[in-house]
Amino acid sequence: MGKCLSHCVDSNSAESQRSQQSHNGKHRTPTPPSYYSSVQKAQSVRSAPVDGSHEEYYTNGSHKEMRTSEKKVAMHPAKLPSISSIQRTSNNNLKTISLSPPEYSETKIHKLFDKYKDEHEDCILAEGVERFCQDLGVDPAEFIVLALAWKFNAGAMCKFTREEFEGGCRALKVDSIKGIQASFPSLLQEVKDESTFKDLYRWTFQFGLDSDQGQRSLPIDMALPLWHLVFSHRQPPLLHRWFTFLKDSQVRGISRDTWNMFLNFVEVVGEDLSTYDDTEAWPSLFDDFVDHEHQKERQAKDRDMQEVDV
Repeated sequence: MGKCLSHCVDSNSAESQRSQQSHNGKHRTPTPPSYYSSVQKAQSVRSAPVDGSHEEYYTNGSHKEMRTSEKKVAMHPAKLPSISSIQRTSNNNLKTISLSPPEYSETKIHKLFDKYKDEHEDCILAEGVERFCQDLGVDPAEFIVLALAWKFNAGAMCKFTREEFEGGCRALKVDSIKGIQASFPSLLQEVKDESTFKDLYRWTFQFGLDSDQGQRSLPIDMALPLWHLVFSHRQPPLLHRWFTFLKDSQVRGISRDTWNMFLNFVEVVGEDLSTYDDTEAWPSLFDDFVDHEHQKERQAKDRDMQEVDV
């Protein structure tokens, strides 16, 4: 009953107002519905759905709207981000995130690999690696080439599979020779980290093995150059003395355990070998090296004493 009464009051009031306007000779032209529609669209405010219902964005005429399973909210085109830049937060609100396009082109990476790959195999072999290094302006024996091969996760020397080469380019976010060259400073900085260098150092052993021959230890003529190369930017004081010992002892190969432990050895043992503890679980070759160095020291002292007596 109350609703009906209110309706009658509103109707009488409206009729009275129209009569008054007609009596005064004034008549207001009705506003076109399209005007209200435009105003409502312009004043519409974007809001997130109350529940976690699915959102769908679509274009309808001159403006865009967001649909949910329960309601439709008009959205101003200038305030509507792309679908890919909308993300729901933990409190069920929407936020805009910035999505940058990829910094490299997959097509260019494919073409770069094809430029150096072998005619008969889908790999870059020795000749292609040489041309690759020439274009990069580096020598294959430089440390940066070793670091680059590590970044590409190469499984063998003088060879890049398609997966290794293209995966390495993606890791560096590059697709050209200039891009790879530009990545050198950051790559060198990356391997200065202790844990990263340790990973590079251990990978180098596997890199030097001849997988075709099934090698399990590095021949000494391969181990020495690789040690020299991997330590070229952080050479341990003991390195040359270690090389001399290996040559004098006619060691023919280096096992994986000896290779890996040598990094710990040069970090723990001082230059004078005074902190070496032979009771620890060092490879026996290290015991021989320390004994060899101590013997050389005693012989040097004996010579000095003989010269003094003379």
